[in-house]
Amino acid sequence: MQPGGAEPEPEAVEPAEPEPKSDQQYDEDPVDEEAKRLRTEVGKILREGKFAAGQKEVFDKYYNDYALPQWTLLKNLANVYLYRPTLRNEFRQAKSGEVHEHLNELVLVYMKKLATTGNYHPAVRVNATLMIGDLNRVEQAGAEMPAPLDDALQVLIEAVENVKLPDAVRAAAMVGILRHVAAGIRENESRKSLPAAMLKLASADIPSSPAGPGREWLRGQAIETLGRLGSVGDNNGVFNRLLKDVADPKLTFSTRGIAVESLGRLNYAGTAGISPVDTAAILGQFIIEACGNESRLSKETEKPVSRRRMKQRLYAVLGAFFGNEESGAKGLAVLAREQSQQAFLADFQKTLEAAIDKLDDKKLEGDDLEAVVDDLRTKLEAWLKKKPK
Repeated sequence: MQPGGAEPEPEAVEPAEPEPKSDQQYDEDPVDEEAKRLRTEVGKILREGKFAAGQKEVFDKYYNDYALPQWTLLKNLANVYLYRPTLRNEFRQAKSGEVHEHLNELVLVYMKKLATTGNYHPAVRVNATLMIGDLNRVEQAGAEMPAPLDDALQVLIEAVENVKLPDAVRAAAMVGILRHVAAGIRENESRKSLPAAMLKLASADIPSSPAGPGREWLRGQAIETLGRLGSVGDNNGVFNRLLKDVADPKLTFSTRGIAVESLGRLNYAGTAGISPVDTAAILGQFIIEACGNESRLSKETEKPVSRRRMKQRLYAVLGAFFGNEESGAKGLAVLAREQSQQAFLADFQKTLEAAIDKLDDKKLEGDDLEAVVDDLRTKLEAWLKKKPK
């Protein structure tokens, strides 16, 4: 149940468009139905959490010859997503110890094969990749959150870097990567390689083909990951990448907004070589363009300006400059040393907060909301002209 693989051989003349694959062209792993009878013994092994003599061979045969190959069968395609919660439940039964560790090893190897090799159906490859992202070193116990499996992260990084894989598989890998980052990555090789991989993905060109929106989504996830990692990067490389994305008119406002939010997660303590004034000017221009975009959308759809979207963008810019409670980051304003810089930023903050107060006024609707956006744009354009040299 995975994609990829060679196209069918052409008959006499190669068609202009590639022929869609039939189900028969996807790989299926052989399933030993006799191994199904081992399920009861495997259940006992999971509950015991340790192997008695000869039990590891039974355990391996059940999973490698029966349970895991089921994922690849085309007749199971509509329900392949259900195998993930079933397998997660089996991990929870094992809890911890040698059985849990061994099951992690079996599943990681098998799912990596399904996700990144062969010619399995796309649904198989995506679900296998999501399963890799679900693997835990420590399962959830009460209020204590689970700890993702360290070895799985490197597999996910390799998958998202592999441009030969379908975008859907790479997108599924990004889901797992963000889970690892949110949980906190321990010091290991993956922690060292992840920033470079995400920076490369965030810098990749977005094609104008139908694949463009999917590639931009991947870029947005990489941008978010860089923000959550919290480092400005070597030679401020991460910061510069995010700022470039904020200013890129070819990106959607959604992706540019993720870049703004990610700027607000970085740790600027002890940073040199970043101009808070120049950065403020770029973020101010982003808000000016966002105001114009909201006005345009309002006219095209004949609907009021979205106060929710405008507030989200304004709060993101405020967080980037004046602190982000969620990440604990202090914001770019800490880099303003001179009084002229501080005054320029204070004016910026005051203008944005005043606009948020107006957008919070539920009495304002329609043309009144449009007027708030127009007024904000005008004030920011005037503010930019006061930028200190």
